[in-house]
Formats: sequence, structure tokens, C-alpha cells
Amino acid sequence: MAVEKGTLQVGLLSRRSTIRILLFATIVVLLSITFVFASTCALMGTGEILDNDHVILGFIPRAPSSVFPKVGNGSSQSRAEMPPRIDKSSSTPYPWTKTISTEIAGSRVEIPRAPTVQRNSSTPSFVKHSVCTGCYLADSGTRQRPCGKILASQRAKKSYSMIEAGRELARANEMCGRCDPSSCLEHEKRYWRPDDVAPQIEYAQTHFLKSIPETNRVPADRLQNLSEYFSEMEDGKRVFLFEFNPSIVKLPESQRPSIEVSGSSASKQPVYLAAYRISNMHACIVEPETLEVMASKILPKKKPRQYLGLAFLDSNLNIVQETMLDVRVTMPHFEDPRLFILHDQIFIGSYSNLVQIYVVPPNGSGEEILRVPAMMGESNMTLYVRNRIFCSRDDEARRLGKNLVYFVDSDNRTMIELMSMGDKEMLDAAVDCSAPFRNKTLPHYVQTNVAALPLPSFATMDELHYVKHGVYAPALTFQRGSACCVAMENPDPHGSPLLLGISHSKSRYKQRGLPDANVPFNSYFSAFYAMEAKAPYRVVARTGNFCFGRSAPDEAGGNPYANLNQENLWIGNTQNCPRIHFVSGMVEKADDDSKLIVSYGVNDCAPRLVVIAKDDVQKMLFAPSELEAKY
Repeated sequence: MAVEKGTLQVGLLSRRSTIRILLFATIVVLLSITFVFASTCALMGTGEILDNDHVILGFIPRAPSSVFPKVGNGSSQSRAEMPPRIDKSSSTPYPWTKTISTEIAGSRVEIPRAPTVQRNSSTPSFVKHSVCTGCYLADSGTRQRPCGKILASQRAKKSYSMIEAGRELARANEMCGRCDPSSCLEHEKRYWRPDDVAPQIEYAQTHFLKSIPETNRVPADRLQNLSEYFSEMEDGKRVFLFEFNPSIVKLPESQRPSIEVSGSSASKQPVYLAAYRISNMHACIVEPETLEVMASKILPKKKPRQYLGLAFLDSNLNIVQETMLDVRVTMPHFEDPRLFILHDQIFIGSYSNLVQIYVVPPNGSGEEILRVPAMMGESNMTLYVRNRIFCSRDDEARRLGKNLVYFVDSDNRTMIELMSMGDKEMLDAAVDCSAPFRNKTLPHYVQTNVAALPLPSFATMDELHYVKHGVYAPALTFQRGSACCVAMENPDPHGSPLLLGISHSKSRYKQRGLPDANVPFNSYFSAFYAMEAKAPYRVVARTGNFCFGRSAPDEAGGNPYANLNQENLWIGNTQNCPRIHFVSGMVEKADDDSKLIVSYGVNDCAPRLVVIAKDDVQKMLFAPSELEAKY
């Protein structure tokens, strides 16, 4: 086919233009990659020894080959920068698990031992940095660019040291003032391990509810080969239940039953009430093939089972009596239960609903009080509920509320904390959930400027880990409610009375930039906060992130499943904490008001209750310079 000369010339010109455009685009991309890489290198560095226990990060730019050395599987990061991986090539589900022999129901069985990271001076409790904590993620006010990103850019462009770049940025932008090393004390340049900065645990129990039928339990003597055990049964025919995410309150005097127990003494009488989530929606087993045999493969077709576990505890947190209940009739939206004492009465909350409960029914209560049926027929522990549901009158809280906490303020008003350290709503007990929504401008609401919250009293290594991988946007969720409130002494003798609460946050799911940091989603952290006990409930102090640990091998309570899920928190390095620790209760110890009891779930698999000292929490909040390094 003949082609005219003019047409051929146009075709050649088009091809040449296309090639030029492609070359130009390639150069632009290479320059962009070089700039981003230089910015990242500006935040990488070698460790300079400060003393035998602590390391100061110099953040000296390195050659590209030493930043992310290649490893055998083609990954661009060293093995130390990657979270531990599960070996799925073995026929047994947990071949890496160390076991411990224990006695359960009169028989010796092997159960999983908690995975523990061996620590020494090479894994210090904190690293010390050259700029102040709170610099990197601070909002600069310029197109929502965090101060840390501007800092890295300046270092890459001007070859500044970290100290020089920080000082210049602070002079140019007061919102980045924390980037100036001279703007803070030396202890405010420490980044702690979340497991080491947590309060010391003085005593602990990991509960095991015998009210859950054996037919819904995985036999403890089969834990070492779960694949074989589940392959012996027909897929999906049995429902396996686990108890986790406990809550705890002190029983009011009017709700303390006298229980006859053989060899009974005052120490064996009920002092606390504990509630547990019992469900087949657990995370005890994470190995995919075993989950399929456990019917998780058909889980979307199978309705989740949610039950309430309830137990009386004595002064040493031992279970005195317990039961398993179906509360779906009296509480239609039920998942993680939280117990509250409001005006000397017991309430239980889940999602945005709150109901009053009784373990000792009031006289002459009539039809207003309903008995909650036990799952296994008659029980020696009985629960009654008032036939009325209270809830927030805020539209968003009703639709999305899940982690609401309730407290009584110094003016004797019942308040709902809609968001941890955030907005509050006065609960109107005279109005039920059928009432119309209210406008947040009304006096029933106390709004909080979250941006004005005080800086955390300390920082943790997770911030450095994310920043090192170029993640400057908040990598963790906003703070959510866990437990509130316990009276706390104000270190300021002229200050208002304080209330202590616990919040939680977690790594985001599919957050932009998060995959580069290799942090598994839904990795949980906790934080304490102290707020004034009267409106507007000003938060006077809050801690940085920390995590509570796993059950000890010889821990009281004897739950064989406590360490079945071997996933530990990983945030640049492995922590001696489960990946998920979910605090859902906190109470002052009944016989010692200098102690606190905190209840939390371990990896959505087991319930743990720990005793800590109030002084340790006070130190975390108000005297972080006195925090002691363990390594």
C-alpha cells in the first residue's frame, strides 16, 4: 500500500514527539523518586552510644545501599524491619510454639507458652532523639503538611543537620516549635518502647469460665495439633466459644449477695462483678487452614453468636460464681459489654445502649424487672435487668457509637463521653431511646476542642518507625473509649478534682503509606488521661502509648487458651505484648485505694485482670522524667 510523503513525515514527527515526551516523563519520575528517597534518608541514621543503656539516634544520612539492604526474598527491607511471619508449611498449626505442662481438670496437658522477646542492652527501653517529641506529626498549618515532612524536605535541600533544620523550621513556623531542640527538656526527647513504659503489674489473673459447655470448647489436650482435631469432625457442625474482653466494677453494698460456699470466709464473698464477651467471633486461632475447618469458611452464612459471661469475684479476683447468659432479648445490640456504677447502681453498656442490671432484685419491682435466662438451664447466679434501654440522643452516637463510657461528675450529673477526651453528653434518665435526636448546640452537650488537648507526656517508638518509612499522616486512629472513670488526686494542690480514664487507638486498616511501614492493621495501644471532674472536663494530662502484656505461665485462673494466638505487637520490633490488648474495665481496688484493677482482652481470645499502682500512673501522667528504663 502506497503512503504519501507528507503523511510519512507527520508520522515520523509524531513518533519523535512521543519519544521526547516519554523521555521527559521518565526524567521527572526519576527526579521525584530521588527527592523522596533523599527525604527518607534524612530521617535514617546510625545509633550513637550515649551510655550503656540508651541510644541516641543521630539521623546521619546514609548511602542508599545501607538504608534498605536487600534480603533473600526480594524484599526491600532487612529482616529486622519485617514483622515475624507464620510458617504455614508445617502440618501442625503452631510448630513454633513453646509449651508448658499444666494440670486441667485433673489431667496434665501441654498448652502454649507466651512468646517472649529476650531483652538486653541492645534493645533499650527508649531511644533518645535530637528534636523534641511531638515535632514530626504536628500540623504546620500549611496545606496540612506535618512539620516532620517539612523538616525532612529542608534537610534534603540544604544539607542541614537535624538540629539546624529543626531550629530554622521553628523560627519560620511557630506551629512547628517542638522541632527546636532547645524548646523542651531532655526527657522530652525520649521515645519509649510501649511494653517497657507500661505500669508495673503487681498481680494478675486470666479467667476461665466453666459455664461455657465443654461441647463448645476445644479440648486442651488437643491444642498441639488443632488441624488433626478439626479434621476429625464435620465442617461447621460445632460452635466454638471463647471468653474475652472483660469488664469489672465493685459491687455496691445493696448488690452484694451473701453466698454459702463450703469453707466460706469473708475473702470468698463477692466483692466485684465481672462481665465477659463470649463469642465464636474470636481471634484465638489465626492459621487459615485451621480456621476453614472451624467453619470460618462459611462464617458469612453463619450468624455470629454473642453471649454474656458474668462472674462474682472475691477480693483476690478469684471467681466465686459465674454464669453464661443470652441478653439479646433485653439488649438487642450486644457485643463487648462494659460495666458501670452510676449513682450506686449497676449498669451494662454495649454500642450506644445502656441498661440497669441487678444481681439482687429490688423488692416489689413488678413487671419492670426481667430475669435474663441462663444458657444452660438453672444457674446459681441470676441476672435481672430493668425493662428499659437508655442511650445517647445524638444521631451519630446512636448509629456508630461503640466505645461510649459513662461517669458521674462532681455535680452529680450522669455524663456520656461520646469520644475519648472529646465531646460529652448529659444522660437524661427521664427520656428513653424513642425520644427525638437533640441538637449539639443545646446545654445537654459539652463540646471539646480536641486540637487543644495537651501533648502526650511521653512519646513511643512507633512514631519514629512510621516517620522513618515516610508516614507522616496519623498512622493510628483517634483515641476511643476504653474505661472511665476513677477518682485521682490532682498533683496541683489548687487544682480541681480529677477523673482518670483509659483510651485506646489502633493501626489503621489500608491507611495510605501504612504498607511501607509493615505494621499489621488493628495493632492496639492504650493511653491514660486525667480530666477535671466538672464541666467542661478539661483534660489536664495524657500519656503516650503503652501496652499491657500476656499471661504468665503460672498465672492464676488457669485459662489454657490465653496464648493460643501467638501474635505479638510489632512496631519496628517485637514487643512483649499481644497484638491486641483491649481494655474494657478499670476500678479502684476495694481493699486498697492506692491500687487499680484493669481488665482487658488478650488478642480477642482470653480475659486478663491486672493490679497496678496508682503512683505508677501518676508518674506516667505528671512526672515522665522519673520513668525508669528497664534496659
